[in-house]
Amino acid sequence: MEFYEILKFSFLISLVNLDERNLGSFTISRPIISGVIFGLIFNNIFLGLYVGTIIEMFIVNLLPVGNFIAPSGAVITGIIIYISNYFYMHEIEYIFPIILLYGLSVGHISKRVSRMLWVFDNSLVEKFINKVKNGKIHFATFNWISLIVSVFAFMLLCFISIFFGIFIINYISEFIVNNFVTKNILKFIFKYLPIFSLVYFLNIYDVPYKLWFIALGFLSAAILNLFILNSEIVFIITVVLFITIIFAWNVITAKLKI
Repeated sequence: MEFYEILKFSFLISLVNLDERNLGSFTISRPIISGVIFGLIFNNIFLGLYVGTIIEMFIVNLLPVGNFIAPSGAVITGIIIYISNYFYMHEIEYIFPIILLYGLSVGHISKRVSRMLWVFDNSLVEKFINKVKNGKIHFATFNWISLIVSVFAFMLLCFISIFFGIFIINYISEFIVNNFVTKNILKFIFKYLPIFSLVYFLNIYDVPYKLWFIALGFLSAAILNLFILNSEIVFIITVVLFITIIFAWNVITAKLKI
């Protein structure tokens, strides 16, 4: 039954996620690695590698420094791969951008779960210190409690997210399938998604702002292509449009000294 399949896969995601903060930190929980693992589960390594690479480029510059808690890459990747595999034979090109947005939204929820687990672990540390003061040491016990609670919490999050995510995506896709414009825009987003992800990834290296205009140019060309079939005209319009935008940007930044 689908119910048990989701439950088992959610348990697998939570186990892989342990590598992020509980066990080892061997980078197994990184999207680029966990994506391949989850892809192999469905005998679809391309899907796993594709999703893992996209998510890796999104969260690679989100480091858990200080009080900042990064979204769980393994959780986001696992949820997106399961739902994408579920809809894989139903024109995934226009459904995937919606699944991606849904998975990233769940990633923000995973940050809240991680924060609650940090608070819970702090309480375990306090109890452990009190035990030590009384001459009692139960180090392994507190570690097992932390691991079990973490696995259960993320398994529950993944199960709920996948179970209801399938219904949500299916409900949304029923409206989109009959909307020609929206459907084709989503297909173009899927086509150029690796480029957008790469631009976001390159932002960590302080890439000049003009690269953002290049990404925006791809998107504009894709949208124009829906209404204008002549590629030469699309190219000319895109070039003229972005020469104007870049010129206006330079004038504004010069005036405001940005």
